Amino acid sequence: MADVNTIMLCGRVGKSPDLRQTGTGKKVATLSVATNRSVRTASGDWDEVAEWHRVVCWEQLADRAMGIDTGDKVFVSGQLRYSRWTDSGGAKRFGCEVVASKLDLLLKKLDVPKPESSAPPVEAVDEVGDEVNIPF
Repeated sequence: MADVNTIMLCGRVGKSPDLRQTGTGKKVATLSVATNRSVRTASGDWDEVAEWHRVVCWEQLADRAMGIDTGDKVFVSGQLRYSRWTDSGGAKRFGCEVVASKLDLLLKKLDVPKPESSAPPVEAVDEVGDEVNIPF
């Protein structure tokens, strides 16, 4: 059986894409995507914790990424890539990123429906004398 390195994320964009070009002229866009998970606190309540993912898009996918903004909901699939390097200060660094093979915009931030009110709607009731006219 072949090895599998596939990741799928559905979350909100935390940092709008940054488009650059490599020395050979290839386009590359990077963005950050947050996914939430629920964790139980010491008091027994549930709390949401954000996990941040660095996403890298190449060539045509980089162009597509430029239409995405902070707060948009996206679906990303691709592969995990790990890297190690030594920074300019001599410190050893370690990183993980998602190299995207698919990037879909699910919901623009402006498209998120806003609740009209937290109270349930009130229906009008006609009262005639001592009777209440209920429509059923």
